[in-house]
Amino acid sequence: ELITAANGDYGQMHKIPAINNAPSIQRLNAEKIKLKQKLSDYATRYGNKHPTTIKTKSEINALTRTIHEEIDTIIAHLQTNYAQKTKLIDNIKTEIDSISKETLENLEEIMAINEIERHIESKTQMYLKTIQAMQQINLEELGNEELNVISYAVPPLYAIAPNKRLIVILGTFLAFSIGIIIAIIREKTNLSIHSTGHIEQITGLPCFGLIPAVSPQKGERLSSYLVKNPTSMVAESIRTLRMAINLQGPKKPKIINVTSSLSGEGKTTISTWISTSAAKSGKRVILIDCDLRRPNIHRFMGHKNELSIVEYLSGKADLQDVIKKDPSTGLDIIYARSVPSSAMDLITSDKMQTLLEKLEDYYDLIILDTPACLAVSDARALATYADLTLYTVKWGETTAPTLSIGTKQFKDLNVKMATILTNVDVVRQARYGYASTVEYYEDSDKN
Repeated sequence: ELITAANGDYGQMHKIPAINNAPSIQRLNAEKIKLKQKLSDYATRYGNKHPTTIKTKSEINALTRTIHEEIDTIIAHLQTNYAQKTKLIDNIKTEIDSISKETLENLEEIMAINEIERHIESKTQMYLKTIQAMQQINLEELGNEELNVISYAVPPLYAIAPNKRLIVILGTFLAFSIGIIIAIIREKTNLSIHSTGHIEQITGLPCFGLIPAVSPQKGERLSSYLVKNPTSMVAESIRTLRMAINLQGPKKPKIINVTSSLSGEGKTTISTWISTSAAKSGKRVILIDCDLRRPNIHRFMGHKNELSIVEYLSGKADLQDVIKKDPSTGLDIIYARSVPSSAMDLITSDKMQTLLEKLEDYYDLIILDTPACLAVSDARALATYADLTLYTVKWGETTAPTLSIGTKQFKDLNVKMATILTNVDVVRQARYGYASTVEYYEDSDKN
């Protein structure tokens, strides 16, 4: 209702809590405030027609458009989520009404049976009283005549009432109905992804498999897990993922753009593991941290990011100075630094495209670890450079609406895409009908 009332007015949309409190909107608004302060200072110092003042105005306009685009994305997400949950509630109500109607009909039948039983019992009592009265009359007429026992009374095999069998059937039916209702509600309200088939059904994109969740030992870095556990389930699943990537057409993808819907869905871990696995197999591989807003690979690897891709793209350092080598795997890495205000300008620059072309001549595989696509548009820009965009989906956390909105952004760009299910709890996964997959990886792990 608030979105409808705003009627396309971005100023009114800013007042909607879900939009105003969004981290991306707050960050962009903060940048805009800083630019406005600069504009005021430049206008006072140089005048409105000075190039610096004009450039700052252009930056503010561009940032405003970015804010509007971000608001549109958030609104689309909210509307989709609202529509799906409304439809879900309607479906649940329909199913509950149907089950309630069936239960009511059965209860009416049971009540009718009980009424018949009461009627029979009443008639039986009247009959017994009549027989008893007739026997009393006969005894009085016989007087002292000798009586002979013709037959003995036979005790009944079962009680006439209450009808225990009917009660058991009714109780079983009600318990079964309630169980079905609870199961339907739990299934319908759980929107998170739990299988590769679910991903393919929602997105229409191929899913290259699943990556099991791991718990490193105390003091062990997750980045070095494959090196220390080369025969583990995770190592085998990463090798399977690499094989699936290499089978994409006659020309193997060389530049791979790794992204996700939101942060924390495993894209940095997958980027590092693919790079490490390929490097250990003898390939020339370079991993580039392209998240210039919240860089993470240097922390993930336990290194410093003193010289990064930012210095190279800004012309402050040479390429050989920013490439670092991991001695345990032979993997080359280019780290990043946080420069939110100029991140988009740097990754869409001609120098970035030239860098990738230069690296493509030497390396067998180039992995780009990019920001989450629903937070910023950097990943979409980098997807145009890549041969394949690999979209990570976190098991049990990424929701169907989020996945649908995120992948649609790349489909609109007409880029080649695939997905991968990450952080899978293999024990719980077996309950969703994928026990054979789990057993395969476990057998591989034992061998």
